[in-house]
Amino acid sequence: MEVEHFEYKNVYPALVVVWENLLPSCKRCNIAKGIHDVNFDPIVNPYDVDPREHLLFKLYQFKGKDQIGRSTIEALDLNNSDRLVVRRFEVGEQVLKSIQIAMDRLEAYKILSTAIRKSKLLGIVETILNECQPKAIYAATTATVALNDEDYIRVIAELRALNLWEDYLENKLTAAQNIAFP
Repeated sequence: MEVEHFEYKNVYPALVVVWENLLPSCKRCNIAKGIHDVNFDPIVNPYDVDPREHLLFKLYQFKGKDQIGRSTIEALDLNNSDRLVVRRFEVGEQVLKSIQIAMDRLEAYKILSTAIRKSKLLGIVETILNECQPKAIYAATTATVALNDEDYIRVIAELRALNLWEDYLENKLTAAQNIAFP
């Protein structure tokens, strides 16, 4: 992580130490943005606006809903295949494997409702949700894949129907919903 000056420090020196101008950024995004002038060509400032207002997520790539979204993708190189898209795909594939495990465990639990099977089922569901939390690496990708997957939605619905869904899971689900792209 690096400290990114949202408004470029050499063009806007008065903002070098203004807290609202300092954002966390990975080194590559910071380098990609370089001297991009966000006042001349606006991009998403995630502290001021929800990125989902300007960006869509499809096939592990971002699409701009509007000019701000398109400029953000270009300025930060958000669809760099080697650095980001392939990694998002790998993360998504792992999420789908974990969802399949959750499905298998749900079916096993419905056949024989033991405490061990319940624990394993809730454990994998919680593990998936933990990866969807805002502080997790690739959280938005994980949340988007999981919460748009029909099987995962079904697992959640069936856990609710079986009265196995608990408040701590609901809290994690809510946090994940707040970062998932539709």
